[in-house]
Amino acid sequence: MNHLVVTATIFLVLFACIASVDGIYYHLWKYRLYARRESFYEHILHTIRAFLFVPIVFLLFVHNYGGAFIWLALLVIGIDLVVEMLDVLCERASRETIGGLFPLEYASHISATTVRIAALSLIFAAKPLSAWSFSAPILMEHDYPVWIQFVAKNLIFGNILIGGAHLWLFQKKYRLA
Repeated sequence: MNHLVVTATIFLVLFACIASVDGIYYHLWKYRLYARRESFYEHILHTIRAFLFVPIVFLLFVHNYGGAFIWLALLVIGIDLVVEMLDVLCERASRETIGGLFPLEYASHISATTVRIAALSLIFAAKPLSAWSFSAPILMEHDYPVWIQFVAKNLIFGNILIGGAHLWLFQKKYRLA
């Protein structure tokens, strides 16, 4: 088994843990970003990112995909990066009435970004050069171990639930006057 894939999966799980604390504790529970008019746009961006995480994990961790699926994963990651930049740009105005972004939340963002980039870099580095050709088979010869597929599928399921919760909180009854 490729040590890069195992390490990438470990970093992916670390990212999911940090992002869960940040998203559930800070965004949904403590600051209730979905309920505040000035932070609702940020909540929309978080919802989009929750759903973008699903194809990223599917295309990179469920199976050892190659060919067009690698390029599709890069496209989705690029879209996610644009949404992440919009999130960063709106955070100052979004959090102004609550005193800004607090140091522990900053730390969680930096940590989450670092381990996410490590996971993505390592999983891409594990791909042989031949996998990057559009004519490469979609499913590469050596698939990932079952436990990595299990982890990835569970992260996808969890993110669909979190994304669903974000959508549920779009209802006007959850917004402050």
